[in-house]
Amino acid sequence: MAAPTISDLPWLGILLALVWNFFLGFTWYASFTPTGRIWMKANNVDPKAKPAPGEMVKGLLLMIVGAILTMSVLAYLLVSMQQVYGSSLDWMSGVWAGGFVWLGFFLPVQLGGLAWEKKTVALTAVNAGYHLVSLVVGGIILATMA
Repeated sequence: MAAPTISDLPWLGILLALVWNFFLGFTWYASFTPTGRIWMKANNVDPKAKPAPGEMVKGLLLMIVGAILTMSVLAYLLVSMQQVYGSSLDWMSGVWAGGFVWLGFFLPVQLGGLAWEKKTVALTAVNAGYHLVSLVVGGIILATMA
């Protein structure tokens, strides 16, 4: 059995997962949400402050690149699972894949920030929660489109 190639990836699913990720990030970290207020307070960000246009573009571009990498790798994992098990994927496959990627790769990084970077429990919970929701819903989108 050959490993999946880039053409095997569900590119429409990756695009939809990127849109999801963008929407989630905008709302999760916005000043009008509890998670956004916690994040702003922990990072000493003034809720009324507007970033400079260049800073905003740089931030958005980096976020998009990160989301493309994350969702593409998650899609690759799901397509690989589909090939190994020889069956179609369902939404629960996406939940499990996203959850396990979060548990093994994203949560440990957040815990390291809590342990060594003096991040608060609240900030760690906000960031870890964002990644969990992003990966699980992204996994559902990708699994159902693979």
